[in-house]
Formats: sequence, structure tokens, C-alpha cells
Amino acid sequence: MHDKHTHRSISLSSLGDFRRLWLAGLGAVALAERHGRDWFARLVDEGERIREESATAARMLYRRAGRSLASRRDWIRERIADAAERLGRSVEDLASSLVERVGIPSRRELRELSARMAELRQRLRELAN
Repeated sequence: MHDKHTHRSISLSSLGDFRRLWLAGLGAVALAERHGRDWFARLVDEGERIREESATAARMLYRRAGRSLASRRDWIRERIADAAERLGRSVEDLASSLVERVGIPSRRELRELSARMAELRQRLRELAN
């Protein structure tokens, strides 16, 4: 099964891996110290670029939303104006209908009657002379 030789080779292998891991950590620290400022500056530059791209995208979305809202606002205004016009016509039609039922003459009928009375006055003057 397991002999001392197998156990010893696993331990030596593990020690080798540990040593390599420890050396990698030391290397990372050394590189971070050596290049840390440069990397930090690069990270700041990259962050600024991403922030600017995000701000530009946000402005575009804001403008699109504004245009969309404006077009919907205009559409709603048109619908309200159409509805108000239809309502106005309905009220006028209803008023005309009520006036007719009660027997009150319309403007057109009053104008015709005034014109007819002016004709009759003129004839009466002619007959009186």
C-alpha cells in the first residue's frame, strides 16, 4: 500500500510546490514595489476612460429618453386637442338641437329674417311715396 518512500516523495513534492508558491509571492511583491506606481497610474487612467465612456453613454440615453418623452407629449397633446374639438362639436350640435326644439331661430335664420325685413321696409317706403 503506502510505504515510507511514497510518503516521503509526496512530502518533497509538496515542499517544492510550497517553495515555488512562496517565490511567486516574493516576485509579486517585488514587481508591485517596482512597477506599483506605474500600474496605479495605468489603473487610474483606465478608470477615468471607463468613467468618461459611462458618462457619454448616460448622456446619450438621457437625450434619447428626452426625445421619446417629447414625442409622446406631443402625441398626447394632439389626442387632447382632437378630443376637445370633437367635444366642442358635440356641444354645438347639442345646443343647436335644443335651440331648434325650443323654437329659437338660429343665427342663419335671424340673418335671413333681418334681410327679409329690410326688403319689406324698403317696399313699404316705396309704396308710401
